[in-house]
Amino acid sequence: MLRSYVFSTALALAAALGFGLEADALTLDFDGGGNQHGTQIANPSGAVSGVTFTINNNGGGPDRGVLFDTEQQSDPNDGDLLRFGTGPDNNPGAWAGGNLPTDTVFNLALMIQENSTGCDADGICNDPDDEGGGGTIDIIFAVPVFSFGLDMLDVDAGESSGGLTFHDSAGGSTMFSWTMLVGAADLGNNTANEISPISIQDLGFTGIEKVTVTFIASGAIDNLEIEQEFPPVPEPATAVLLGAALAGLAVFGRRRTH
Repeated sequence: MLRSYVFSTALALAAALGFGLEADALTLDFDGGGNQHGTQIANPSGAVSGVTFTINNNGGGPDRGVLFDTEQQSDPNDGDLLRFGTGPDNNPGAWAGGNLPTDTVFNLALMIQENSTGCDADGICNDPDDEGGGGTIDIIFAVPVFSFGLDMLDVDAGESSGGLTFHDSAGGSTMFSWTMLVGAADLGNNTANEISPISIQDLGFTGIEKVTVTFIASGAIDNLEIEQEFPPVPEPATAVLLGAALAGLAVFGRRRTH
């Protein structure tokens, strides 16, 4: 009880002193806004919710980013991107594996489109199908962000050279392979995985200006989690006052234990 009291009082003091405890987060899931199966959002670049996407197709197909409805009952081209997977090892209504619950619903996810069928007339590709030869999706932020994470679908265990590359606003970059981010046991056809947000503190960055998603083969991304604002640093006088207040609480706590 004492520990809870001290902790909650410390939070109240921090809030009263204007010390931000966490940054504001944005989750971009591609649903809504009239989007549907086959909606093209990048050719080769396009923006959604202030984030710009640039597509580079490495498999010989077009540089198009297209949304795929993972909740269809079937798709003749891409059963591995369906929760109702059509592959021989897939259970209807469940993903084949990964670190997320197998019944997780994603709805629309972003992939690299393999063909140009019907894509130019109305912005809807008539034959959505992810690129088996892989490629990259650059996620570019108008203002450097504090942290970034996402969900990724259908990344195979053999795609060891694919992954996420974080680009520092001050220059330089750091790359994490899919196996580093998730683990080989959770990768494979029709899998669904969450990659928890990685912050500038984890990276030793000034700010994240861009993240590059590299697919060696097929795959898709969803639920981009972006912390856009950096937690404010208190002014020196405020920091001293907060430290003194917390020290006083610690002394109070020790006295109450006797």
